[in-house]
Amino acid sequence: MSANTADFPRVRLLAAGCLSIALLGAIVFFDPPWDEVVGYVPACHRGLANPTGMLVTAALSLLTLTVLAPVLFRCRGIDRWSATLLAIFPLLMFVVAVLWVL
Repeated sequence: MSANTADFPRVRLLAAGCLSIALLGAIVFFDPPWDEVVGYVPACHRGLANPTGMLVTAALSLLTLTVLAPVLFRCRGIDRWSATLLAIFPLLMFVVAVLWVL
């Protein structure tokens, strides 16, 4: 990655913010009810659940984290802190999605 892509961290932060809003919308519209996610039900008792919603959540979360990675590793203090705070929600949703699919 060239140095020019790290010169505009605010653009990456804006893109990651928009992706986080899209992630929140995907959670509201596509994911199963949260009582299924929070309350653990073994896979053998879940039936044939459709994992599409959780896969969309995992994909959007991973895309958001990929957009934020150069800001986290190459930018100055305030941009790095903003990226860290912005990465908490997608990271949490990615972990939840991966654990649900497994």
